[in-house]
Amino acid sequence: MVPCLGAARVALLGALLHVSRASSADLYFCSASSDSVSLQVGDSLAVLTNLQGFGLQYSASLSCVTTVTVPTGYRVLLHFTAFNTESGFDYFRVADGPSVSSAVLGTSNVLGFSGPTPPADVVTTSSSVSLSFRSDDNVQSLGVRVVLSVVLPPTPNPTPTRTASAIATQSRGRSASASPTASNTFVMCGTMIGLSLADGESIKMTTNMYGSIYYSSSQDCRMTIVAPSGRRVMLRFVGFSTEACCDFFQVADGPTYKSPLLASSSGSSPPAEELTSTSNSMTLRFTSDSSVQLFGVQVVISIAPSTPSTSPTVSPVRRTTRC
Repeated sequence: MVPCLGAARVALLGALLHVSRASSADLYFCSASSDSVSLQVGDSLAVLTNLQGFGLQYSASLSCVTTVTVPTGYRVLLHFTAFNTESGFDYFRVADGPSVSSAVLGTSNVLGFSGPTPPADVVTTSSSVSLSFRSDDNVQSLGVRVVLSVVLPPTPNPTPTRTASAIATQSRGRSASASPTASNTFVMCGTMIGLSLADGESIKMTTNMYGSIYYSSSQDCRMTIVAPSGRRVMLRFVGFSTEACCDFFQVADGPTYKSPLLASSSGSSPPAEELTSTSNSMTLRFTSDSSVQLFGVQVVISIAPSTPSTSPTVSPVRRTTRC
């Protein structure tokens, strides 16, 4: 078994996190005793179960605990960049609070996450998170690497006055609702919902969960936008970065994702600068696989300008009198 880093090294890493507002560090948190680390706004921390770094096996019979605290009023975002543990025996647990006995986040299994699949991004409900990792004395795998950063809490749903109003739809047997990340900014992943726009309104739509740099794996997200009758929906791309082979953003010209496609694209370039529906509805769909996650897609959606009438102008008939 490879020995864990001593408490002095952990303390040094913790101190380094406060050198600048944009600092980052790697922390092997399987130390001899429980440790705690504080992050400031702009900091990020990669927590690893492996002393050697991801790519080599973690040690047997580990019992590792650390608590990460951020400033009051902020939350901790966890983004898993690697995950591979002995399924059903070696567990990585994310506890929503300052103690490992706090409620588990991200899974219904009270023991935590286990197996070969990276969990989706997780955001705490308070300013601290406690991480624990336990391995048995049998099989060891490649381990876990998770990046922690400081984010603001999600903005509550705004009262729909001059903002996009949510149209409740059914998704997997439950009533859906809009998920704004900021004023007039909505996440299209998580539930299948619809948004109704009025004249003069615009919204920003993103594929990424709140505060996340990257979109999550294994997503199938859908969003329908409805304009007033007789108007059209206009979409403008402001960011586009998906796995070129496998993660697709689609724009359908109608009320469902099965409507005729205006675009279906992946990679680093949007399919067009702008897209406009031919009716008063447009449906977006985003799918990702279980491997590479990138920066995702951001679009601005608004009501298309009215098209001027093209009816021909009829000139009055000039009558002349023959002498």
